Amino acid sequence: MVKPLENIRVLDLSRFMAGPFCGKILADLGAEVIKVEPPWGDELRYTPPFVNRVSPMFADLNRGKRGVTINLKTERGVKIFKELARRSDILIENYSVGTMSKLGIGYETLREINPRLIYVAITGFGQYGPRSKRHSFDMIGQATSGFMYLNGKEASAAVDAEIPPLLLPDAMGDSIPGVYAAISVLAALNYRTLTGRGQMIDIAQQDALMYNSLSLVLYKATGVTFLESMRKYPVGVYKTFQTQNGNVAVAAPNGATVDSLNELLGVDRVDDDDVREWIRDKTMDEAMALLTAQDIPATPIFDLEMVYEDPQAKSREMMVDVEHPEAGTMSLTGIPMKFSESPLRVEKHSPLLGQDNEEILRELLGLSREEIDELREKVVI
Repeated sequence: MVKPLENIRVLDLSRFMAGPFCGKILADLGAEVIKVEPPWGDELRYTPPFVNRVSPMFADLNRGKRGVTINLKTERGVKIFKELARRSDILIENYSVGTMSKLGIGYETLREINPRLIYVAITGFGQYGPRSKRHSFDMIGQATSGFMYLNGKEASAAVDAEIPPLLLPDAMGDSIPGVYAAISVLAALNYRTLTGRGQMIDIAQQDALMYNSLSLVLYKATGVTFLESMRKYPVGVYKTFQTQNGNVAVAAPNGATVDSLNELLGVDRVDDDDVREWIRDKTMDEAMALLTAQDIPATPIFDLEMVYEDPQAKSREMMVDVEHPEAGTMSLTGIPMKFSESPLRVEKHSPLLGQDNEEILRELLGLSREEIDELREKVVI
């Protein structure tokens, strides 16, 4: 079966999370993604916790990719990389600004070799601006975009106590830019179809997180954040509530859902206190049965085990088992994009270090086994 991107080759030179997340999306969409690492490997390989010496984070972010090792600090390694770039459609990197140029493989150099190349650079602050050369990680992106401040502010309001800025979980400061990088790649592929030309895509963590923030727009216009506006101008209920044995989220902010909640509680204009009083002597199951019978959006607040066992998520194959030669069976996240004509599935584990060296160098560059052995002896690969 034809996959959406199966005619596209990607060189994923990125490490840690933001770039690999973009590469993961493209691999899941069917692109041939070649994970390029130094002979000593991506640092994420060695980031705990481990399952039989394998990092589950590395395994998920790099599933479905082929693996090659190249020492870009050697002249021969740079030459090999340039030849791979000549034969590729997309390059992903998340090095500090200027690093690729110092290695002799910056965008200006590579576009001379391959004018159709789409070059994606993911950094903390982008390729220009007063902070462009500063190093960044997930936390820095969250801190400079207002996300950490907003998370602490909203948590403080929820429990009526002062809570300091809070880091969003799961490296959102990396994954959100990774998503925008993947979207940009798809747009650049269409642009290339129209013009025949590749281009450079400049993705910054701070930019991507700011783009995701409704509170920035609301604050500048009105002085309040997104959730503050819902509390300040209430037209319904949008909050979590404590039952006798767990928490339930109720989302009835407007329209017919508010009317249904009014009817269920027997009030003219429902507010948070009405729901809190109504729900406090009920079990979670009792409350959920009454709310869902009225078609009011509500749910228990899932812990991770509940997410994993959720029948809805299972029906959508959002956790899938993948066999890994070292870690054994690993449960990885499924693919959220569901295509009617070209269904997708996670088919291959993350590459072992240098797993496809010989195959890629022989297949794409025509090197002999003797030449590859020599490169290995000289730590070029």
